[in-house]
Amino acid sequence: MEAEDADAKMRDKLVAASRRRLLLWDVPRAQIDRLEKTLEPQRTYAVTSPRAGVLVAKQAVFGTYVEPGAELFTISDLTHLWMLVDVYEADVPHVALGQVAKLTVEGRSDPLTAKVTFIAPIIDQATRTLKIRLDVPNADGKLKPGAFATAEIDLPLGRGLSIPESAVVHTGTRNVVFVVHRADDGSAHIVPREVTLGPQVSGHYRVTNGLAAGESVATSAQFLIDSESRLRATTGTPGGHSGH
Repeated sequence: MEAEDADAKMRDKLVAASRRRLLLWDVPRAQIDRLEKTLEPQRTYAVTSPRAGVLVAKQAVFGTYVEPGAELFTISDLTHLWMLVDVYEADVPHVALGQVAKLTVEGRSDPLTAKVTFIAPIIDQATRTLKIRLDVPNADGKLKPGAFATAEIDLPLGRGLSIPESAVVHTGTRNVVFVVHRADDGSAHIVPREVTLGPQVSGHYRVTNGLAAGESVATSAQFLIDSESRLRATTGTPGGHSGH
């Protein structure tokens, strides 16, 4: 009797271990119960998806040998998407978590809104941009992964002095504008002046230093000179050629 009891306990352990292994292989419990009842092994069984979603990638091919850890299918829940946005380096200080962005998505006329939920800690050295992530609801499924979109974030910059983008000459190390001075006889002459620029908004630069309200600047300054050397010759010495 003791030998039979020992054999029975061993069989129970083997059955429990086999059931455990099948469960770890994600074999449906109904399949395991059927095997226990019929005692007929099956070479194949149906695998059910662990979650609802859309099949976006399929690596499984009939007859292919599958190694442990191989990814056979990719199932994604597209009711909630992430949108990755490139922010120019100069605009990075103005972006913060929780800001609301207005999105314009290719193929959709109605604008969307989304919140900034992640800001990458590193700037891409090749593009000089920073990645930020926006969480976008997509319950209707109209947004498609991989689509292009434009994000706009309204910033409370307040009131300030601004000039058109076309009025600025970028030399690489300085930003120069040409201030127009008018004499009493109606004549005018142009004086180059270095300025400090702030954010660029809607084709205009915020000027933080170098200009005063009411001063006139040439709005097509890039056509006043034909090379950086001409600009250097114009502004190289204090007072030199400033009236030309």
